[in-house]
Amino acid sequence: MQCKKYKSNISTQLVLSEIIKFLLYHILEVQQTNTSQSSLINNIEDFTYYLVASKDFTQTANILLGTFNTNWSTHKIKPIFKKIVSQKSFEALDHQEALQKLECLLEKINISAITGVDLDPIVRVNPYLRNRYFSIPELTPKVDPKNNGINSSNIVDNSINADKALKYQN
Repeated sequence: MQCKKYKSNISTQLVLSEIIKFLLYHILEVQQTNTSQSSLINNIEDFTYYLVASKDFTQTANILLGTFNTNWSTHKIKPIFKKIVSQKSFEALDHQEALQKLECLLEKINISAITGVDLDPIVRVNPYLRNRYFSIPELTPKVDPKNNGINSSNIVDNSINADKALKYQN
């Protein structure tokens, strides 16, 4: 699962970049361990990559995500690939082999897009996700010893922020 918090909707370029980067980490581990699986993906046929956006995806990104296995190839992935593999963490990666494996994985991977609207009910019923990815602001007023009790400004602040009870952690 990849959770992303951006101020604007996530673009096609960013969707491809995130998926490709994830798959390259899988390929790198497979190359280093000389196995067919990694700690990220055991079996690509049974694997689903959940891409979670705090807002939404652009219209073109939604179209890509809805038909990913057949439409990824209509996008230029080599520039994205080159940019990602230039990072230090991919020094040991065999680039030629990785590109071939990447293309095979892109045809097989199952992608599921989740937006903020979809995420809210999921997080509310799943304490593990809530505790792992979100900070929950305190909605009870703090006691102010100087005023013999409750600080009224905290009540106002908390009531204003009550609709934002789940804040995504960066």
